Amino acid sequence: TKFFYRNLRVLGNFEAQLNFEDEAANLHAFRSHFSSSFWSALVSYPKPIEGLVSPSVLVETFEAGE
Repeated sequence: TKFFYRNLRVLGNFEAQLNFEDEAANLHAFRSHFSSSFWSALVSYPKPIEGLVSPSVLVETFEAGE
């Protein structure tokens, strides 16, 4: 029981620090750093869908893998 409550407290701290608007901004920055034709030919990256991002929600495009 002590283990459970300690981990529950850690999870709560993690959730308090997570902001999906920040994650969307990081994804935009990542895409801009790897937007050259070299990387675009090798890898595709998901894009946040504007209007569907909030502090608690991040909806992004699906990128099919191999």
